Amino acid sequence: MQLKIAKIINSLLALMTVIILALAGGYIFVYQRYPEFKTTYLILFAVIAVALMIFFRWMEEGWDKRVITRMAKEGKVAIANIKHSERVMRMRDSTFTNFWLYEFAADLITPGLEKLPDVKFWEKMNADTQDIPNGSVFVTYDPEKPTQIFVVPNVLISRLPELMPAVREMEAKASIRYLDAYYNKGMVIKSMKESLAEQRRAVEEMIEMIKIGTVGTGFIVDRFFDAVSKTENTVITTIYSRSEETARAFAAKHNMAKWHTDHEAFLNDPEVDVVYVASPNSLHYQWSLDALEAGKGVICEKPFVATLSEAETLRDLAREKGLFLVEAITVPHLPNFQLLRDQLAKISPIRLVQLEL
Repeated sequence: MQLKIAKIINSLLALMTVIILALAGGYIFVYQRYPEFKTTYLILFAVIAVALMIFFRWMEEGWDKRVITRMAKEGKVAIANIKHSERVMRMRDSTFTNFWLYEFAADLITPGLEKLPDVKFWEKMNADTQDIPNGSVFVTYDPEKPTQIFVVPNVLISRLPELMPAVREMEAKASIRYLDAYYNKGMVIKSMKESLAEQRRAVEEMIEMIKIGTVGTGFIVDRFFDAVSKTENTVITTIYSRSEETARAFAAKHNMAKWHTDHEAFLNDPEVDVVYVASPNSLHYQWSLDALEAGKGVICEKPFVATLSEAETLRDLAREKGLFLVEAITVPHLPNFQLLRDQLAKISPIRLVQLEL
C-alpha cells in the first residue's frame, strides 16, 4: 500500500511543481502582454498555489496517519516480527522534506492468532534512517484489505487499553522482541535499548534550571515554596502581588530579593519560565490565559477554571504555543493512581464505583 502511495505522491508532487511553474510562466506572459491584469493574475496564482499545497498536504495526512488511527481503534492490528528490511526509493512530501521508502519482510501474528509468514509491506521512514534492527512492531492489519499494512507508533497502542487483551494473546503466540516505533517527520524504528539511551541523552542535554514566578501570597503559596525547595533544577525567582506592602512582606518572609506589583512587568520578566497561579479562584482563567499568551508555562491551583470552554481555550492555546499547562493536583501523579489506571484494562467493564474519602 505504502509503495503505491509513495509513487502516487511523487507523481502528484511533480505534477504540482509543473503546474506552479506554468502559472509562474503565465504571470510573466500576462505582465508583458496584459499588464492591466497582472494584479488579478497574481492573486489567482497565489490562491491556486496555496490551494494545491493544502490539498496535497491533506492527501498525505489522510493516507497514512488517519488510516492508522482508525484501524487501531477498530482493533485491526497485528504484531509483525521484522526479519529483513531494505531501502526502495527516495521520496518527498509537500514541504519537500526527504524520506526513504523501506520494504519490510516480516512474520505476522494476527488478532485471530493466525501466523502469516514472509509478509511484505512498505513504510515511509525518516531521512536519517541508516539501518533498521530486526524485531517486533505493531502494524495495521485487515484480512479483507491485506495491502493496508502500516507501522503503528507504540504510543498509539498504549493509549488504547481496550486492545490489551488481544495484544496479550498475540504475545503469547510468538516470541516478541519489541522495537520502538515513533514519528519524527517520517517513521523511526529503533531497538528499545538504543531508544532509551537516546532519550536519556536528550534529557541530560535539556536539563536546566526551571524559573518560576508565583501569583498570590496565600498559605498555599507558602506550601508551594516548600515543595520547590525540595525539587531539583527548580527555583522561584520572583513573586507577584497587587499590594506593594504585601509583596514586600512576602518576599522578605521567603528571602526573595525580587517582587512585582505590575501585571505586565511580571509576565514579561525574562527570569520567569513558568507562572504558578494561586490568585483568587475567579482570576485563575485570566491569569493562566495571560501567562500563556506571554509565552510562559502555567501551573494553576485548584479549581483550574470555571467552565469547560475556558479549559478548552487554555488547552488549545498551550498546544498551539507548545507550552506546559497543568492543574496543581497531585493525585494523578501518585504511584498508586498510575497502578490503578494500568490495572483497569485487565478487568471487566466497570458498572459502579463507590469512593470513601
